[in-house]
Order: sequence, then C-alpha cells, then structure tokens
Amino acid sequence: MLSQTGARVLFGGESAVGRTVSSEQHFDARHTFQVVGVAHDVRFTPRDPYDFIVYYPITQAPAPVTEAILRTDGDPAAMVSRVRTAVHEVDPDLPVGEIRPLADIVDLNLAHEKMMAVLSACFGLVALALTCIGVYGVISYAAKRRTQEIGIRLALGADSRQVALLMMQDMALPVGASLLLGSAAAVAAGPAIRSQLFGIAPHDYSILAGSAVVLAAISAVAGYLPARRAARLDPMEALREE
Repeated sequence: MLSQTGARVLFGGESAVGRTVSSEQHFDARHTFQVVGVAHDVRFTPRDPYDFIVYYPITQAPAPVTEAILRTDGDPAAMVSRVRTAVHEVDPDLPVGEIRPLADIVDLNLAHEKMMAVLSACFGLVALALTCIGVYGVISYAAKRRTQEIGIRLALGADSRQVALLMMQDMALPVGASLLLGSAAAVAAGPAIRSQLFGIAPHDYSILAGSAVVLAAISAVAGYLPARRAARLDPMEALREE
C-alpha cells in the first residue's frame, strides 16, 4: 500500500491500485510489488511534512513486532489485563511492555505544541489588555485636553451623542491604521512562522479578518467609555476648566 503522497508522486492523478512498483532505484522484476490500496497520509509529529510511505505485508517483509495498536469500543484502560492474557495464551514467555491509550501518546507528542499554544494565548491576552488600556488612555487624554471645546459644543446645542461620536472618530483613524499595519505585518511574517503552525495556513485570511474585527470591537468599547463620559460633561463646568 502507498500513502497518498507516494501515490501522487509515482502516478500523479491516476489511480495507483493495480499498478506495479519496484523497491529498487531502478526497476527490477525480482523486487516488484503490486499496489493493492492507497492509505491516508500520516505524519509522526505535527512538524513533519506528509511523506512517501510504503506499507508491506509482514509476510513479505518480516520484521520484529515491537509495537501493536489495538482498537476497542470500550475503555482502553479496562483492556490492559485482557490484552496481556491474550498474548500470554499465545506465548507465555513473550514479554509485554507498557500498554497505554493512544490518546496519552498523542498528548505526550503534542506537549511542546500545547505549551507553545498556551504561551501564545497568554501573550495574546496581554497584548489585548495593553491595547484596551492604550485606547482608553488615549481617548481619556484627548477628552481631557478638549474639555473646553466640548463645553462650548454642548453650550451651543450639540447633544451628548454628537460629542461621543466626535471622540470616537478621533479614535477611528489610529485604530484603523494600526489594524492595516498589523495585518500587513502578519501576512509578511506568515512564511517565517509556517513551521510553527498546525492545522492552519500562514495566509488564512479568515483568521486575520476575524482577529481584526475582534480588535476593532474591543477598541471601540475601550474608546466608548471615556467618550461617553466626556459627552456627559456639564457645559458650565467644562468651560471653567483650564
């Protein structure tokens, strides 16, 4: 049996089933095998690419069996004693090593990736918190500097909604520019971090768009709070501010 990558390399888009391949560098009739199936691509770690894999029947390529995988519908932990008993019924002298659920082995192999994912999530939350604090601080500072202007606008008949909208417009330009620059940097850095990604492409624009929408929404909320407070200023008190 060939892996999907192996079948594609040897036969392109044609069916590999029934075709004959040689295990030598040059075709040799004494070392030929007939392809009876194509197996799904697999990789040993998330960082490995899909590779050319050939599966031989053990009767054609005898080798020591050091590991075996058993599928069960029940609890794998409850099968340990039954597996040992079944093996010893066949050969009482055959040692049976550690028996573990496949999920535990997968978790162990993915420990590094999970740790990096947790660290990345933590750094992302910190960056998000700093973004909220920064936007809130900038809008608050802008509102403080424009207190008298806000008082004049309110005294001349502007309502609180118009004042809040004015403050939000001042925030929209830097936030929009930041999102554009950040998105461009993410696209440019995509190829460099390709090896660190699993399950997503470096140029997955749906994720970039979703991240931009989340950041824009959070920035809007962070900016709305000081903008609303500025819009509720008393005109007379605002005009007395120095």
